[in-house]
Amino acid sequence: MGGAAAAYRAALQHDKQHAKAHHNLALLLKAQGDATSCEKHLKKALKADPDYADAHLAWALLQHAKGDPKGSEASCRKALAADPQHAAAHGQLGLLRQESGDATGAVASLRLAVHADPGHAGLLSHLGVALHLAGDLRGAEEHYAAALAADSQLANVHSNLGGCLRARGDVAGAVASYRRALELDAAHAKVATTRACVIRVQL
Repeated sequence: MGGAAAAYRAALQHDKQHAKAHHNLALLLKAQGDATSCEKHLKKALKADPDYADAHLAWALLQHAKGDPKGSEASCRKALAADPQHAAAHGQLGLLRQESGDATGAVASLRLAVHADPGHAGLLSHLGVALHLAGDLRGAEEHYAAALAADSQLANVHSNLGGCLRARGDVAGAVASYRRALELDAAHAKVATTRACVIRVQL
């Protein structure tokens, strides 16, 4: 990571308006926990290129982390104005809508995200959750399954699928999904074991 940061700094020595270098350096600094420098370089990236969709999204994520959902939404919309097919921006907008209680809007945004990047396990999973919360259990199950087809190692998705199957009355499928979640991540032990026990009691 240090070598990459040095390379981006070297690029900026040659071109202080290099938007991509500012953006990539900002992401590295964020990963290192340096939020102040991250913000500084994102601002410079957007000043150098106001239509840089990835930088608008990165700024949206920072705003979200700082507790500013309205600012995050505005930045997502700027990213989408620059690139209407920006899957991650649609996805972030969907999560913001979900957090605000707008289930219909969340599903709509996440469908656009999946349409833009149909093989992205995270986006498929998020759409599954949004559909689940909206009461569309069949749609949720389909998208959880699609997420696991893209990446079968996602313990949280196996656990969510278990909850969906349980709600649909598929007890055996639910228990199997919870067990798979436990195999992949022991951190799911308490919640998954509790759910499985509740299922057995209901039997």
